[in-house]
Amino acid sequence: MNIDLKRNLMNISALRLIIILITFICPLAAKAREKFYVHADGVRIENNVLHLKMSVWNCSKSPVNAQLAYLPWGEHAIGLVAYAAGQMTGQAFSQVTYIEDFPGKDILIPANSFVTDEINLSRIFPKLSGYKYMKDVVIFWVYDKGLLDHSSSNYVGGMVQVLPTNQISAFPSNPCK
Repeated sequence: MNIDLKRNLMNISALRLIIILITFICPLAAKAREKFYVHADGVRIENNVLHLKMSVWNCSKSPVNAQLAYLPWGEHAIGLVAYAAGQMTGQAFSQVTYIEDFPGKDILIPANSFVTDEINLSRIFPKLSGYKYMKDVVIFWVYDKGLLDHSSSNYVGGMVQVLPTNQISAFPSNPCK
């Protein structure tokens, strides 16, 4: 094996380990009564376009105004990796980054409530929509909750399997309790 291939395999292994650790730490953060709880609700497929549905809960006793660009579905606020097991084992889908102006808009997150929106995965990962084995695709995500209230970095993340039946994973009725 050449050195570049070994280095790439080591990077993929390290990424897997980090994502696995984040996946187990996330539920602990929500139970620690943090101000915000961020959750990936699932992947929806419509007209061969994949959308990652995300929710942000405000677990405080007062409403919070957050800039749209700093929410997970905002400008470039979330880290995403689309990975396919099976046919493409060891390879992540290539990602495209668009340079564009994002509207400067505040979003109100009511106290003890949530906002939700979707991220167009097909736009970010152009080859994803044409992939034949959707059940083999996993989306890894990482997000800095510190963006919501301009506090210090507080990363959360997880993974979501792409389910071809448009199932959205269930999340607690109110994870802030």
